[in-house]
Amino acid sequence: MVRRPLIFLGGGMVVSAFALRYADDMFMMISCLWALFASWILAGRKRWGAVVFLLAFAVGAAGGTLIDRDGGLPEEAENFTMRGEVTGVWEKESSKGDKYIQLELKGNGRVLANCYGDREAKGKLPLPGWTVEVRGSISQPEGQRNPGCFDYALYLKSRGVQRVMQVDDMQVISSRNTFKGSLHAVREKCMKSVEYAVGEEHAAVLAGLLFGDRSEMDDELISTFQKNGTAHILAVSGLHIGIIYRFILLLRRGLAKVSSWVPGEKSWVFFVVTGLFFLCYTVLADFSPSVVRAVIMVMLHMLANMTGRRYDLTSGAFAVAAASLAVNPWTVFNVSFQMSFLAVLTMAVLLPYIRRTFGGLMAGGVAVQLGLGPFMVYTFNIVSPLAVFINIPVVFLAGAVIPSGLCTLVAAPLAGTVVYDVTARVTAFLCDLLIMINRGACIEGVTSFDAVSPPVWAVAAWYLVMVFFLSEEGRFAIMRKGRKCAVRAAVAVIILTVAAGYMFQSDFRDADAVFVDVGQGSCLCVRDDDRVYLFDGGGKDGYSVGEKVLKPYLLKNGMRRVDGAFVTHLHTDHYKGICELAKAGMVRKLYVYEGCMSREKEIIRDTGLARDRIVYVHGGMRIGGAVEVLRPAAGAAPDEYNEEDENSFSLVFRMVFEGSEGITSILVTGDVDDSVEREICESWQSRGDTILSVAHHGSRFSTCEELLDRINPVMAVIQVGRNNYGHPSPEVLGRLEDRNIPVYRNDEQGAVGLVIDEGRVKEVKTVK
Repeated sequence: MVRRPLIFLGGGMVVSAFALRYADDMFMMISCLWALFASWILAGRKRWGAVVFLLAFAVGAAGGTLIDRDGGLPEEAENFTMRGEVTGVWEKESSKGDKYIQLELKGNGRVLANCYGDREAKGKLPLPGWTVEVRGSISQPEGQRNPGCFDYALYLKSRGVQRVMQVDDMQVISSRNTFKGSLHAVREKCMKSVEYAVGEEHAAVLAGLLFGDRSEMDDELISTFQKNGTAHILAVSGLHIGIIYRFILLLRRGLAKVSSWVPGEKSWVFFVVTGLFFLCYTVLADFSPSVVRAVIMVMLHMLANMTGRRYDLTSGAFAVAAASLAVNPWTVFNVSFQMSFLAVLTMAVLLPYIRRTFGGLMAGGVAVQLGLGPFMVYTFNIVSPLAVFINIPVVFLAGAVIPSGLCTLVAAPLAGTVVYDVTARVTAFLCDLLIMINRGACIEGVTSFDAVSPPVWAVAAWYLVMVFFLSEEGRFAIMRKGRKCAVRAAVAVIILTVAAGYMFQSDFRDADAVFVDVGQGSCLCVRDDDRVYLFDGGGKDGYSVGEKVLKPYLLKNGMRRVDGAFVTHLHTDHYKGICELAKAGMVRKLYVYEGCMSREKEIIRDTGLARDRIVYVHGGMRIGGAVEVLRPAAGAAPDEYNEEDENSFSLVFRMVFEGSEGITSILVTGDVDDSVEREICESWQSRGDTILSVAHHGSRFSTCEELLDRINPVMAVIQVGRNNYGHPSPEVLGRLEDRNIPVYRNDEQGAVGLVIDEGRVKEVKTVK
């Protein structure tokens, strides 16, 4: 008889979620059968565990299908009107510094609505439970834009949200008070008081610690937590709930010494009071999956103590997972959910082994770091070798800041009194220590390193070995059935590992050239043997394309460094992303036009590169054997070369792929106009097939008929995002269509990848 039947219940729900997402993949269904086979191995003689697994799989698949329904909401519409109940409210700040309100509405489906404009002009900030009517443009959320990178649509689906909306007008229909709304109002009022007392930075950290709300924290400060491996304290989890629970126990014991009326720890009164407190806390934390998991597990632990039953950590975790996934199976793709349950799983499996070597304060931290390590590297691309040691003082301080912060919040109505001043000062001091430790311990290249994502199969193998061979359940099954069971388990691990590697591997794994989706900008990434080249890197004012798009793309696709970054010209949408990537230490050499020599100090300041890593190029040069610079010619730029001349003097590159079957080249044209294109035609020497990177994002002043007729491209790629310039223009699209040239666009298809073998394009891949 299996000792933990809830494993099959939770496992079936998890597998059903992955089956929903990859239902069109036959290999996924084979993997499900192998998962069933694994449950059959562990279920014992009665085999009922396999039946539970199948039933949970069916329930999860049905629930996920229902959640995926959009309630009749249009895929895209202007001036769309919707009436719904407010289920969540957040005050946000855009990349440009503009304040706006974000609402989660429940009506015919769930919508995330962004309300821009002056808050006072829109009236009082809505509260959860209110009914509002909004009007604006509604659309489907953007999915994954680049291979291996963030999928916003999937993230929203894990929250049950199907559409996003940009609100032009909002009217309050009903402002009835609800339990959640009242708690939200109290929290906001108290946090404003705390912010005034302890300062904005300390209040922002406190909001992260208490409620997982990092919206007001500085990006640089958040980055230090991430690089130190301490960011988990800013996402409310079992650690926080455990700290609060211990504080409640200490408070009860202290009060019990004063009064005999205080209920005992095993009394129903204490259970109910504690449960109500945690219910309020869960509401204030917006029902974060990790908070829900931790609270339910604490309550189950209390219930076990009260009834004299044995509490099992693994069974409790799988029970909560099954309950969460029954509500919304897509929750399994929420990173907070994944980290929360993987932490519990690894703690349950690895902690007994670690305690055989050493115990004490570090045992739990070592278990979690070892268990979560592969997942953390795969997801966040950061390795923190000293994370275990840095976490000791950070977790210790968190154990003091969280109770102190709660006391400060509770005392907020007493602002101005001695009690409030003392608690606020203590909280500010503790927050300051926490910030100082994280900033002081964050030394990039010493305490933290960027890392490429390991292969999916390797990550899967790590956790499968843990489950089948290191877990108590797996060990007992092998001990009872002997070598045959061990062989079956090994076969199951191998098959599931291969299946996971096949299912989750990027379609772009073989791509030699990828037109990276950087929004309204240009970026071509080329792998030439063991070298990586970037041609432009996009860029946007108020947003770090280099840190938030290029760096994740490179690391998640196995590229640690860029050997050569070629910049056509120094306009923001081509150059800024390269600057940000260079400052992150990922660019070995920068290639710019020789006319930019007069701006060398500016380039060094923008990129942080040393002078000897900046190479000035001109037409007629060849770099690395495969990169040809076509224009401008040497000395072509005027002495007073400035930003107004940038487009006309854009570097034009040709990246050449030669092989036994022929030659294919990619023509990178920057932002040149039709007059420059005619100059290119005059000196053009054809070398096999040409792929055209359309100039100036498809501006009507580029991609002239003479160029298309002269180079005769086999395909064209337009790197464009949402814009107000009318790119790509109907004229350019018409000229390409008239010549039957296949067109690929970043705004419609995401990243575009080319598999080039022996000098020929074998396959074109798109994210969408």
